[in-house]
Amino acid sequence: MGIYSFPRLVSAHFLMLFIAQVYSLNSDVSSALLALKAYISPESQNVLANNWTTATSVCNWIGVICGGQPQRVVALNLSSMGLDGTLPPIGTTPSALGSITSLKKIDLSYNKLSGSIASTIFNLSSLQIIDLSHNMLAGNLPADMANRLPELKELYLSRNQLYGQIPSSLFNCRQLKVLSLSSNSFTGNISINLGNLTMLKDLDLSTNNFEGRIPSSIGNCSSLKTMNFSENNLEGAIPSEIGLFLPNLLELQLQGNKLQGAIPSSIANASKLTLLDLADNSFNSPIPMTIGNLKNLQKLDLGHNQLRSESYSPESSFINSLTYNRNLRRIVLSGNPLDTMLPMSIGNLSTSLEYLELTNCKLKGSIPAEVGNLSSLISLKLGNNALTGVIPDTIGHLENLQSLQLQGNKLQGFIPYDLCLLGKMFELFLGGMSSLDLYQNA
Repeated sequence: MGIYSFPRLVSAHFLMLFIAQVYSLNSDVSSALLALKAYISPESQNVLANNWTTATSVCNWIGVICGGQPQRVVALNLSSMGLDGTLPPIGTTPSALGSITSLKKIDLSYNKLSGSIASTIFNLSSLQIIDLSHNMLAGNLPADMANRLPELKELYLSRNQLYGQIPSSLFNCRQLKVLSLSSNSFTGNISINLGNLTMLKDLDLSTNNFEGRIPSSIGNCSSLKTMNFSENNLEGAIPSEIGLFLPNLLELQLQGNKLQGAIPSSIANASKLTLLDLADNSFNSPIPMTIGNLKNLQKLDLGHNQLRSESYSPESSFINSLTYNRNLRRIVLSGNPLDTMLPMSIGNLSTSLEYLELTNCKLKGSIPAEVGNLSSLISLKLGNNALTGVIPDTIGHLENLQSLQLQGNKLQGFIPYDLCLLGKMFELFLGGMSSLDLYQNA
């Protein structure tokens, strides 16, 4: 069934008039909602056919949330309903909007709305949640967008075509807990005023064109749980404040930038971290051993930097420091000149470990037989190093293994027969090693 096209100027204008009508003392709420239904895609109308009817209270209708006494509409969730068309400037705000005191949430996500965001949508001072994500909205954000939103707690604008800088007015929304601006084309520096948002819990500025340094004022946001600045053009060092003053941080994603210098050892103070991704930057120091103290860490990706191991002794290397963590499921160090040996203690890594990726790391010495203790391994990638000796028979014990990459090393001897018995294996790379022979007969 084809897409039902919203009339070009009706989406935002109609929505605002509709909201005004809902709150007009003399309006028929059900009539207003049924009028809106006519502009929803045919697919969604099929879902609403037996729900949006005058036979039941509007508070029981899909997408309509009521609250208070007496019951009034407090939220409209019109996400994924096929809304199409533009969000043009509306001009003078309908007079009824000034009397709205109950509407707390507008959700227009996962539609096909385009055009710029009209500043009048930000005139509803009672709004706490605005979700316009996953549309095709373009242009700059209105400079004064947040001046009249004292109650704003969550703002979702991700996956649009927005550009320009973040309006300074947004940093005056002191109650903001969620700010999601990912997958747009925002530019400029990340403002030092970000530190004003002391109640912020989830911050996602990923996949934009932000540049400059990460402001040290981020340390003021002590409630932060997730911080994602990945896939931008940020440079400089990681502020030590991230480790020192963000005790609630669970996820830190800074991959795909131009960050450099040392990874601060203070990052271990963020003891609740479950995800740490610093891949694809230009860090060029020894890997802090203190990362091994992050007992809750599940996913660690430091791949494709210029990081080194603090010690040439395998049993006191960074890899050995990770053996104290029993929750790790993913370790990626590929593309770093670690220039070390694999410790026998590698077999003491978490039994939950599923991915161990150490390609192109200048590893030397042999592959410890203890690697066969990692019973949950799905992927073991040790390719393009200088490993010598034989392929341990114990790798054949890894019944969950799907990918094994050992190419580009100096291994010799026979290919273990047990590798052919791994029923889940679909990817095996052993090329570039002329000293390897086919497995012996069992």
